[in-house]
Amino acid sequence: MRLPYFDFFEPSTLEEVFTIMEQYGEQVRPLAGGTDMIPLIRFGLLQPSQLVSLKNLRELKGIKRQGQVLHIGAMTTLSELAGSPTIKQDLPVLHEAVLAVAAPPIRNVATIGGNVFQNSRCLFYNQSPAWRLERQPCLKAGGKLCLAVPGRKKCFSVYQGDVAPALIAAGAKVRIEEKNGKLREVPVEQLFTGQGREPIRVRPGELATQFIVPVSQNAGSSYKKFRLRSAVDYPLAGAAAFVAVKRGMIELARLVLSAAGPAPLVVPLDAFAIGVKPSGVELDAIGRLIPKNLPLVNNHILPASYRRKMFSVFAKRAMKNALDRV
Repeated sequence: MRLPYFDFFEPSTLEEVFTIMEQYGEQVRPLAGGTDMIPLIRFGLLQPSQLVSLKNLRELKGIKRQGQVLHIGAMTTLSELAGSPTIKQDLPVLHEAVLAVAAPPIRNVATIGGNVFQNSRCLFYNQSPAWRLERQPCLKAGGKLCLAVPGRKKCFSVYQGDVAPALIAAGAKVRIEEKNGKLREVPVEQLFTGQGREPIRVRPGELATQFIVPVSQNAGSSYKKFRLRSAVDYPLAGAAAFVAVKRGMIELARLVLSAAGPAPLVVPLDAFAIGVKPSGVELDAIGRLIPKNLPLVNNHILPASYRRKMFSVFAKRAMKNALDRV
């Protein structure tokens, strides 16, 4: 399938990017690695009239540690993150999540920003034009009803990113900038709308430029992913766990699920783990903490009932790994 015609810009500075975005408004889309967006354009699911590439912006690339904080440029490739000794040592959850993404050729191009800002997915949405010609459009593709759950006016597409849950578990923030030097920093989880039709939203003219991740000394973390193939596949269930200890007791514990709905799901652990020794955590209880009403339907290659069970399994594995690393 050929790409449609569109205007393509390759600015070399952030100021140029903001000028282009201001000129074309909502018609222009920033392009990072393109591994998520280009297939959607080929399928006709996205039809931007302008694309602005970010690949020449050196200021958006690289990994820097300043004290107890890591600064990761939004255009840093996943391969660079996977090969970074700093990420492997200080943020095992992010290192494992990056290695779980696709395969090396894709990680060479894909970026951390692009992976976080990827679209949600569904078997009734991510299809070719020929497939869609035989059916009415789904809610996410401009139709009036969901095809995964016939008759419903709610989109059940699923956010299946690996990196965002890891960043949320680590307590990361994202820096969002706009023209004239204006910027704001928000927790990564606040990027998500909780709506399948538009899972992530930033204000017009804004661009995510950097991820800011705190580094904890007495902490352990891990990411575990369930998929059918050992590479390429998106997660059917993913779990990112983070545990920080002070004076031998857990003072902070986070569990974040991927592919559990239209946004990464943060599972409350305060009553379960805070003030407990790492060795005293009851891993078998984790499954009981995962909400039973996850918005899972049969819109992926495995039944929702089976995926629901796998969340408990992989959450337990991630938490055990995190506790072992404290």
